[in-house]
Amino acid sequence: MADAKPPRRKKRWVRRVLFALLLLAILVASTVLWLGSVASTRLEAELARVRDAGEPLTLAETVPPPVPEADNAAPLLLEAFELAEWEPDSWYQDETLNEYGVDPFGQDDAWYEELAAWVQHNAPALEKAREAASRPACRFDLEWEQGVEMEFPQIGGLQSLTRVLCARAVLQARDGDVDAAVGTCADLVRLADIALREPLMIHLLVRAGLVDFALETAQQVLGRGPAATGALENLLARIEALPRDGELHRMFVVERTFGYDACNVVRDDPSKIDLWMRYDGDFGLGRTVLFRLIPDTMMELDSARYLALVRRAIALAKRPYREARADWGALAEDLGDRPWYSVVSAAACAPFPLVARKWTAHEARVDLARLGLHLELYARRHGALPDTFADLPVPLPTDDPFGDAPYVLETTEGGGWIVYSVGPDGDDDGGAPLDDDAQGDLVWRHHAHADGR
Repeated sequence: MADAKPPRRKKRWVRRVLFALLLLAILVASTVLWLGSVASTRLEAELARVRDAGEPLTLAETVPPPVPEADNAAPLLLEAFELAEWEPDSWYQDETLNEYGVDPFGQDDAWYEELAAWVQHNAPALEKAREAASRPACRFDLEWEQGVEMEFPQIGGLQSLTRVLCARAVLQARDGDVDAAVGTCADLVRLADIALREPLMIHLLVRAGLVDFALETAQQVLGRGPAATGALENLLARIEALPRDGELHRMFVVERTFGYDACNVVRDDPSKIDLWMRYDGDFGLGRTVLFRLIPDTMMELDSARYLALVRRAIALAKRPYREARADWGALAEDLGDRPWYSVVSAAACAPFPLVARKWTAHEARVDLARLGLHLELYARRHGALPDTFADLPVPLPTDDPFGDAPYVLETTEGGGWIVYSVGPDGDDDGGAPLDDDAQGDLVWRHHAHADGR
């Protein structure tokens, strides 16, 4: 008996499966090619926009020029950082340090004896920092070729010196030397200014934080008693020397080069995506699988998205915050709605709206400090506050970046006064201090003292 032949139906089924698989392979290949074409087109369009604007795109274009060794404060600051010491660990094991942060003048005598000993121990570091601040320029030898993995040795050191300087100002004011305390705050403003001049987002934000800390401390020590006119003028000069115009715009322009470098790093070495996955809790298995299959296409699409998002941030940074508030909110919503190909852009751009708000709050604090000091100096010369800000001897920014009106000037009980911004929420809370970075006003307060000042 002859061998039975397979049914013709089975052969047809096999051919149909193979044909379907072939069609699927052609469809997948066509889709991948189409996506690759779309990705390249989008990325080239974004790159062309940057080139047409004449703005930097690579890290090499943002590296600051070198500084003559004799003028450079950086080597001296590095020495100061090595000499500086943080507070003793024991201070963090109870509530005393937190209480001191809330009320720096409300602790017992034994605590201030410990504080004074710690400040004295850091005297060599402060002296070296003062020597550094007398130099006209500062440029640290950063490893720019490391891109987003670059380290910033000055940040931790500056934070340590800042805490020592603020503690010294508190001790000086507590001992009755308000002039010296105000001078210490002025020194801190100068230190933050000179040590953080590289056009990097992290540097500008740390500088803003240190300056805000100095201004807050100045407010606290001035509440202890009046300072001499010369001390106030010195603090004012340090504040007015701070760079201001276009800083937020410049921040995003330079930050784009770092984010785009991160995209290129991942494109060149897909294994580098692990660094971003650690910071991205919503990366997901599906996105991980797709990235392993078509890394180049996903990175080109994501690079284009990143550049488009930064372009929006740069445009918004040119506008007053009060006018761009809704658009910053829209950008935040778009950042939360990440597409399937989002790899780097989601994490790299996520802080932009918050950065814009915090930077605007910093600029408002600096404005208020300048206004407050000018108002106090005017009142000393003329015996009363001016009728309007326009009566001050120099033109000053008086439009509230968070509101639709100028900063508010109001007198308080006992002969004092406040000048304030309505703050990030845009609501006038009558000068109630900002409590959680969202509600309340930004305030510069003048306390009336026994001598009438």
